Amino acid sequence: TMAVQPLPEAKLLDKFSDGISSLKYLSPASGGSTTRLASTSWDGAVRLHDTSNSSSPGLLTHNMESGPLLSLAVPSAMNKLVTGGLDGSIKMLDIETTTVEKIGRHVDPKKRGNDENGTASAASPENACSCLAAMNGEHPHLVVSASWNRQLCVWDLRQQNNGESIAQVDLPGKA
Repeated sequence: TMAVQPLPEAKLLDKFSDGISSLKYLSPASGGSTTRLASTSWDGAVRLHDTSNSSSPGLLTHNMESGPLLSLAVPSAMNKLVTGGLDGSIKMLDIETTTVEKIGRHVDPKKRGNDENGTASAASPENACSCLAAMNGEHPHLVVSASWNRQLCVWDLRQQNNGESIAQVDLPGKA
């Protein structure tokens, strides 16, 4: 029988001021390789690491200005990362330009409305985006999110929807 060699250990820089909330490897289709690892953390930053470079593994650190980040999705065929925040926000980071685009926000349907600036109100932990997944395959532009306010939402990254999801389903409990 053949001996199986263990994978080499990868160490990340100890620059996290708070806990890591999500980890995802970037696929070659999304501008990655098996050594590019994205992470989100409770300190509000999204990071990109090169796990094959132990002397300098940090490629990118960007504060998403959403407060703590709970979830992460990596759409294929896009050089972007999508994050979900404790404030319910869904944002997309372009890895090459480090520009951030607001995709939308989970809002309690009972409290839906606009504040004095005309933006969706009710940014609170009750609406936290706790789960994100990229559809990939035939629909790499779609991202699905779920929140503590018992909603599952589908977002189309190609279009501006005024912060509204293209589909929404009420869940029986928190996600």
